[in-house]
Amino acid sequence: AAVAAAGLVLADAPKDADIVFDDVPCEGRLTNQHSLNAAVYSTENAITAFQRIAGAQSWLSPGFLLKSQICELIGAAIMRNNSWWLLKSDQVVAGVEPQTVLTSNWITAVRHADVGYSAALECTPSMVIGGRLFLVERMVLVTPANGVFVRAAAPRIFQHQIAMDANKPEPYQILPPASEVSEHLFKLQASVQLGSGGATRFDTETEHVIVDAMRLLLGVDSGDGTNFGVFRMRFAIGQGADGAVPVLHEVRPALVAEQLAVSSDFVPSVATVIAGGSDVHWRQIQLPSN
Repeated sequence: AAVAAAGLVLADAPKDADIVFDDVPCEGRLTNQHSLNAAVYSTENAITAFQRIAGAQSWLSPGFLLKSQICELIGAAIMRNNSWWLLKSDQVVAGVEPQTVLTSNWITAVRHADVGYSAALECTPSMVIGGRLFLVERMVLVTPANGVFVRAAAPRIFQHQIAMDANKPEPYQILPPASEVSEHLFKLQASVQLGSGGATRFDTETEHVIVDAMRLLLGVDSGDGTNFGVFRMRFAIGQGADGAVPVLHEVRPALVAEQLAVSSDFVPSVATVIAGGSDVHWRQIQLPSN
């Protein structure tokens, strides 16, 4: 119904379509297979991409590859001895979300390289609020011409429940899968960290990070002008000099099926923007020219 309301027609086969929404390439058609997909397809790929181009960005959650950057991880852990580490696995099992481990011990992090874990992301204790690690998700659309748009709807909020011991996270725990929570609960729980008017500032600064991150990524790989990409970017709450700041925690290509389950207007709104039209669901952001 949403497709028809937008004046679009569903084709019977990919070869008959102008735009193909699929999670596999379709030669000769516009598909959501922008070349940036490969750069952020996994935690390992994303860490490698940002290390190559971004250096020590203040908004980036520092990450290390457990198989090849053990020395770098140990050095960072010694220099920042109050840091905790989120251990991520890129092993894919259909229908099963990979486990994430939270630990305060870098030796434990190193040992997990032998049991299928591929990366360690830094997680400072200030990111855990009321026994929760909140993640604010924004959707980003990159057109074939590398126009960048953000989803105009309110961000989705996810949380990991953190097991606590005397107001600190337990030193080793397997996190339950992230669950979606209301924006109201997030703002209520994070009110102290965000402060008066902090939620609005956090949203604004999140968009600044999106601009910077996409500028850096597209500066390295701008694509071939024939495909688009839709990415989900998740931000944790970090502690900056002047209060709470967004910390880029995860970038992933968005699965079409996943987005359709959330919003029926996803396909027609993206198609409209790619065709050069305007859509209330997406708002363009300008990237710096240099």
